[in-house]
Amino acid sequence: MDMWPRIAEVLITPPGIIILLLLLTFIAYLRRQWLGAAMLVLSTIVLVALSLPLTAHQLMNGLENFSKPPELVAMAEKGPQAALYVPQNSMNDPPEAIVVLGSGRYTEAPEYDLADTVSTQGLERLRYAAFLQRKTGLPILVSGGAPGGEDTAEAEHMQAVLSEDFHANVKWVERESRTTVENARYSQALLVPAKVRHIYLVTHAWHMRRAARAFESGRPLK
Repeated sequence: MDMWPRIAEVLITPPGIIILLLLLTFIAYLRRQWLGAAMLVLSTIVLVALSLPLTAHQLMNGLENFSKPPELVAMAEKGPQAALYVPQNSMNDPPEAIVVLGSGRYTEAPEYDLADTVSTQGLERLRYAAFLQRKTGLPILVSGGAPGGEDTAEAEHMQAVLSEDFHANVKWVERESRTTVENARYSQALLVPAKVRHIYLVTHAWHMRRAARAFESGRPLK
């Protein structure tokens, strides 16, 4: 069931869309040379447009506007709660946990004795999760399985990096997910018994819209 959205994603994003256009161009050329020539021009224009930094900037702007980081404010002016922060727009019903989604692995890292560890993008997510925990004091859930059949789930590498490198505590480790939808499903299976309803969801801007939709579709999390 989850295979088809993944195939569609590969086909409509670079370089998949370029390869698809070139394949259609070849088929069109075999049927009508003028149509093949026209599609070759179109494919070249699309390739050049997608290669421009301006195009990437415009595409990322739309995604980043959807997923701006929360504006954190102190829970109280004085007392113990003055050291803890909550989102300004949900002070009366703040998040109760931090969920970090995996972002691939760095396989057989030579600088770590050929052991697997988290990817560069994964490190960016983990750093922000550790920052959020210091600000909010909330527990962290890491989510990521072993979609390639690896011996160790990605979430376990995430837990190790958070603990050893960022000195953050991980309460839940979700090891089974292979897709964003499964990230949401299996994370909720751990959080619902703990009566967690609202979360900070940590991922990249380009991934946030799809990830948020997956979590929101599986109520009661928001």
